[in-house]
Amino acid sequence: MARGVAVSVHYGDRVFYADVDPGERADQLLVRSLYHFGIDPGDKHRYRLIRRGAHRPAHGLYLDRPIGDQVESGAELAVEEDLPENRRLATGTY
Repeated sequence: MARGVAVSVHYGDRVFYADVDPGERADQLLVRSLYHFGIDPGDKHRYRLIRRGAHRPAHGLYLDRPIGDQVESGAELAVEEDLPENRRLATGTY
């Protein structure tokens, strides 16, 4: 059996610590996090999971993929409302 992936999920100034099975899809962690923070899990389409910090990729976690393929144990994640102002701007030559 694979070891769990320990992550901390932040929402505002609150933190949810979870030990997640590496094969669990990221959307399941999102739903558990929303429930923990008192947000209706039925509104999950309005939220996303992102890595915390300045060096995070432009996209959030892929919700239809296993969490163990995307983050390592000790990762800090955040629940963020999926709004245009929360997305990083695309860069490049157009």
